[in-house]
Amino acid sequence: RQHHLAPPAAGRGSNGKGGPSPRCRWSSTETSTRRADEMVRQVVGDGIETVIYTDISRDGMLSGPDLSGALGLRSAGARVIVSGGVASKADIRAVCLAGLSGVIVGKAIYEGLLTIPEALQAAEC
Repeated sequence: RQHHLAPPAAGRGSNGKGGPSPRCRWSSTETSTRRADEMVRQVVGDGIETVIYTDISRDGMLSGPDLSGALGLRSAGARVIVSGGVASKADIRAVCLAGLSGVIVGKAIYEGLLTIPEALQAAEC
């Protein structure tokens, strides 16, 4: 079985933490005056269909993804791939059942909490 992302090939990342969108991926203090959902509406209007949403307050924390924030971006008109905080098969399944377009898993795999086959199985909903 093959797993892949289909076109469109262009996307945009959107980092957030419940308020104004950070300008710099690693800065929790330097923020934009625009909220992530406003930026997503703009890029969707410009032709981008898919965004990667990372809640930077959860990134690497293994505390579960920000489904609420991701669903908010989806309601702005984008297909959303969620990232940040994913720790388990249950997290991946929740993303899938929420109807989001995908999930990025990092630390959970690096730390041995989740294998790639387990992640792929959890994504089949």
